[in-house]
Amino acid sequence: MIVLSIDQAKCSGWALLNAPLCTERPTTLGIGTAKSAEDRRCVLGRAMEAGDIGELLVVLEDHSRFFFARGNASIASLLGLGAARGRWEERLSDAGHPESMRFTVTPQVWRREVLGLAGNVKAERAKSAAVLYATACGSRDVTADAAEAYCLGVYAARVLMPQAMVVLEKARKRRKTA
Repeated sequence: MIVLSIDQAKCSGWALLNAPLCTERPTTLGIGTAKSAEDRRCVLGRAMEAGDIGELLVVLEDHSRFFFARGNASIASLLGLGAARGRWEERLSDAGHPESMRFTVTPQVWRREVLGLAGNVKAERAKSAAVLYATACGSRDVTADAAEAYCLGVYAARVLMPQAMVVLEKARKRRKTA
């Protein structure tokens, strides 16, 4: 299964991974940052080249609970993150990607699962740990945003894959009976 993981922000980290069910570590098909509509278009183009857009597992980082849990949310930062998420969601919809194959996860959850970090870890430490992890897995000269997207994709491959497979199987059955 192909996984597209997105750490959406003004400069969004993204990773495109091939995550076969039988392997622990997915293969990186692409990793980087997207700052513009053209960048997002290119990322989605790469994802569509890698496989069927309807079967693409997309995972987006859910920042809302993270900010509110720490009590440091500013309206401006939440609106900015929401706008970035909306741009990705719109691009996905325009490409024909089904909402049922989009998942969200908070930073605390994927950081605990992939990096073994506590929920109250400082952002700088978490970003450094993500860069170290992504580098150890073969990514070179990766930014912190892209490294976090990579780790988010690893989380999706480990944890969300079974849910995505159920969604796909239901969609296939609906197509057969239609």
